[in-house]
Amino acid sequence: MRKNFIAITLMLSGISVISLAQTVQLKGDISSLKAEEAVISYKDKGKEISDTVVASNGHFFWLAAMPEPQKIMMKVSNRYYLFFVEAGSLSLSTHSNSAGLTIKGSPVNDAYHLLDSTLRPIREQEFMLQRQLKAATGTAQVQLMQQMAELNRKQRSVEDAYILSNPSSPVSVNLVFEQSRTGTYERINALFLQLDSNARKSMMGKEIRKSLEILKRSAIDQPMANFLQSDTSGRPVRISEVKGKYVLIDFWASWCMPCRAENPRLLDVYSQFKEKGFTVLGISLDKDKASWKKAILDDQLPWQQFSDLKGWKNEIAQYYGVFSIPGNLLVDQRGRIVSKNLSVEALRNKLTELLD
Repeated sequence: MRKNFIAITLMLSGISVISLAQTVQLKGDISSLKAEEAVISYKDKGKEISDTVVASNGHFFWLAAMPEPQKIMMKVSNRYYLFFVEAGSLSLSTHSNSAGLTIKGSPVNDAYHLLDSTLRPIREQEFMLQRQLKAATGTAQVQLMQQMAELNRKQRSVEDAYILSNPSSPVSVNLVFEQSRTGTYERINALFLQLDSNARKSMMGKEIRKSLEILKRSAIDQPMANFLQSDTSGRPVRISEVKGKYVLIDFWASWCMPCRAENPRLLDVYSQFKEKGFTVLGISLDKDKASWKKAILDDQLPWQQFSDLKGWKNEIAQYYGVFSIPGNLLVDQRGRIVSKNLSVEALRNKLTELLD
């Protein structure tokens, strides 16, 4: 009877009975949150899918094609949950007094949960520092940014060790993919090659290959693409028109607190090296022109600023796979990339090496 019910549901969902062994059958209990529905987001054949499942007395049943384990997101009321699912019968229950949940039936999620528990103290410290950063100024800002950078290094170290020890795990593949959102081509390619051949051939492995194609555009010694962007007056300018021995392409936005916190320190580096052939070119991921121009004035940024006012869909940012800001590319007099995503202190050290 149970199998027949699933078979009917599969046919109504457009999933063939033959693929039953490659479906996830998730029983959800969200009664602790008194919610009437859950929105589950996942990927199917490379496409982003969002299923809204209605709960009856706090319980729902979700069925979807799942040929490989994958990390998905579930939204219930105003809470978001990230976890792994895989083919088979799984159960899920939320907790009323925390943001956690319990999942049974997924060995992959068990492994992910164990790693996440190891990383949680680092993330909690980072969250605390982010809150402090909003109210900090001057030296306090600098110290907080340095602490956040150190926490980031610790997290990457834990993740890298996990990937090396578990080269066939879907969790490792997901870690490489997530790092590809902010990493360099050289680093992500090295991590990708640590995965075993089956992991590299997986659906997420193919996504990493796509990310690597984008990251390769900003690899060391690659030529900087000559995009056309508008300055604050609306005048279109070719990137190549901004001259200097070394040009820092700075991705930022008026609404980005870490960007704004770094601006005074970047200004200090600019003042130190501008007479030696260094300049900065700002690429804003703003949408509101007034907010963008106000931030430039408030932060007293003297270098040229450009934006197409498309936010995260900025043409240059998309071409180079910029998913996190602040971010940057350092370009030499030949128009070739020499470094990427340098911290302000790393930039100062690099310019000292190149120009002093």
